[in-house]
Amino acid sequence: MTDESIRDYLKYFATDEATTAVTQAIQSKVDFYHKDPKTRSDYMTFKDMLEEERDEGRAEGRVEGANAKAREMAKAMLAEGDSIDKVARCSGLSEEEIKSL
Repeated sequence: MTDESIRDYLKYFATDEATTAVTQAIQSKVDFYHKDPKTRSDYMTFKDMLEEERDEGRAEGRVEGANAKAREMAKAMLAEGDSIDKVARCSGLSEEEIKSL
């Protein structure tokens, strides 16, 4: 791919102006899929699925992060000599989880 063809692609994506044969072919496909109801429906369904998965991933990440923080705190409390019972109350971890640290 040449620098000129890269510039053509970038210009097309930035302006939506198809000025070369290649970008005109791309625009033709885009127009076709925009007009096709089945393709639009499939795209919207796929987009919704991706958004749901992203949201679920973020939620899982927050839970994992909170659990990691609780484990760090529990380790620090144990190092300070706090009892397993106290560490469990403060961290929200079970006694079994604390003992496994």
